[in-house]
Amino acid sequence: MFKIEEAPKPPTKEALLRAEFMETIEQLKSGKHFDVPYDYEGLGKESVVRCVHNYVGQFRKTVPEGAVVYYRVKNCKEEKGGYSRVSMYEYAE
Repeated sequence: MFKIEEAPKPPTKEALLRAEFMETIEQLKSGKHFDVPYDYEGLGKESVVRCVHNYVGQFRKTVPEGAVVYYRVKNCKEEKGGYSRVSMYEYAE
């Protein structure tokens, strides 16, 4: 039997990023995009880029028959900071 803990640990920054990412990508429409800032919760560029690429690779979405959905991640720069841009593309085979 597993040990039950009375005081669970607070969620990690990566867990918060994953929850927000998955909630956002579920609502993404074809031809649209959203940006994840490198400074998300102080994670830093390396962690944010790694997490975003992992989450996109894990994500699957139910779409109408015959439609194929795929996502593209582009690491972009702004004057300050930067971000990972997640875009959705849809096409029929």
